[in-house]
Amino acid sequence: MSDFDLSNLGLGGLQWAGLAALFTMLAGGWRNVRACCASVTGLVICRLVVRGYQADGLLMLLRDHFVPLADHHSEIVGWLAHVRPLGRTRLVPMEVSPPTGRFYRRGRLVVWVGRGDYNTSGLEDGANTRDYDGAGLNVLYIRGTLRRDAFALEIAETFNAARADDDGTTRRHLIRHIHGSAGGGGGQIGNRSGRTNGAADLSACRPFRPIGVTHDDLGQGGDTGQSPTERLALSAAGRRLVAEATAWRRDEDWFRDRGLAWRRGWLLYGPPGNGKTALSRAVAEELDLPVYVYDLASLKNREFSDAWGEMLADAPCMALLEDIDAVFDGRTNIAVGGKHGARDVGLTFDCLLNELDGVRRADGLLLVVTTNHPEKLDPALGVPDESGRSSRPGRIDRAIEIGPPDADARAAIVRRVLPDEPDAWYDLVRRGDGDSVAQFQERCAARALAGRENRADPANNADAPTRPRSVLRPSRAGPTVPVTGRG
Repeated sequence: MSDFDLSNLGLGGLQWAGLAALFTMLAGGWRNVRACCASVTGLVICRLVVRGYQADGLLMLLRDHFVPLADHHSEIVGWLAHVRPLGRTRLVPMEVSPPTGRFYRRGRLVVWVGRGDYNTSGLEDGANTRDYDGAGLNVLYIRGTLRRDAFALEIAETFNAARADDDGTTRRHLIRHIHGSAGGGGGQIGNRSGRTNGAADLSACRPFRPIGVTHDDLGQGGDTGQSPTERLALSAAGRRLVAEATAWRRDEDWFRDRGLAWRRGWLLYGPPGNGKTALSRAVAEELDLPVYVYDLASLKNREFSDAWGEMLADAPCMALLEDIDAVFDGRTNIAVGGKHGARDVGLTFDCLLNELDGVRRADGLLLVVTTNHPEKLDPALGVPDESGRSSRPGRIDRAIEIGPPDADARAAIVRRVLPDEPDAWYDLVRRGDGDSVAQFQERCAARALAGRENRADPANNADAPTRPRSVLRPSRAGPTVPVTGRG
């Protein structure tokens, strides 16, 4: 079979050149026609592109103050979230902006809003709005019906009101985990590829409409009749910290009137298992603060600086740096095996200090650093001296040792875990001297489980010895544990 030959079509070279020129003219003419049509349409229909956080604010505004028209097109994403009324993590359906767009009406104003490159992939993981700063929503409206500047300000005010919660109607507390790419990580903020934090980080779902629940139903915590810090067995030092944090959150004007930075920095140190992290998160939940938990071992300088700046925009908030001694031994980052100053390897100590106390104002920040080994920390960060004061106020204002629970704290734990066995309280409190919080709680839990099994089997209850009730001192508030000493 011979090769294809253009001469078989009976057209010469000049004729082919003429056809090519004709097609070129038609294509150019069509582009001109399209441009002309667009110009004519632009005399009547205007287009506004909204990006980044402003796009989130627009979705909130449409959800709360506009009526959707012809909503036969919808898109639903599933979100793993903790539902407080149920006390469980459940899949919550969320309606997001449909990919085909939708008309919305408020009074005489009618707008069409559609996604440009506004990407909803990964929303089930709790994606962060920072992850789609380049995304956008297209808004089409009839010329003369919308004032752009006023509309932009209304969008921003809606977004700011949702974040500030000045009226106390919207919960701000959430937990966001910040991960970087050092050591081969993905450099994601707010989620991992394994969706480990989807149930905790709900910041990205705020613009969307949950189905069957409200936004206030979502998130950790719940109404148990006690505040989050009351559920903990706190020592005297822990109770003083709670009081300090409460005063800090409440008295912003007091700090400003005296020219003081509205921030606090804590170093919580002591042996493991005594509730340093639990105390931090309980304080954040009680004060309704968003918590940013930084995985310092996986972060590079640029990633840490970017994430820190974004966090400050969400103030008041808490920054939690857990087990910092596992990352920095003095000034050396030991987590990634790199040398000090190797910026392409991991976070440097200098970068950490610059963000903790640099040129950027950190008003509204409660910084909490935890460690099991304060002797490994560099004094420039802030370590306790012989009197317990921090070596570097302004970064770490207070260094507090969180040690094993005292007798009062152990008594609180035993009452909570074994409310039906007051005869066992005294011995458990006495024998638990020196236990960590985790160890003593497990001691009480083991006793409670054993007692439950014994009560379930009547044969085990025959002639069971009991401790005389005379060892308990009754009070109007209920039975108490007699604490007379450490023995």
